[in-house]
Amino acid sequence: MFVIDPFEGDGFLHLSKFKCTVIGPRCLLTCLNKNTPVPNLPYPMYTVAMEGMVVTSTGFQGKEDKKELQTKIERMGGLYSNNFHDGVTHLVAKVI
Repeated sequence: MFVIDPFEGDGFLHLSKFKCTVIGPRCLLTCLNKNTPVPNLPYPMYTVAMEGMVVTSTGFQGKEDKKELQTKIERMGGLYSNNFHDGVTHLVAKVI
């Protein structure tokens, strides 16, 4: 497990190549305050602000836009779903 801040730069890019848990300081502090285990995920998590949320989106045309949205949601502890279903708690809509 590595705790790093910010989630950018050479060190972050280097760690992102490996299958290891990378968490941010806010995630670590929240886990310590709540007395919960640190997440063991195959992707970096900066904070747990979206913990328990399942998010989908509408209006995003490019795969790059959806991938960026998914990455941001996962780094905040949420789950991203490509499909709308009864488990979805939040919808992000692109306004034109």
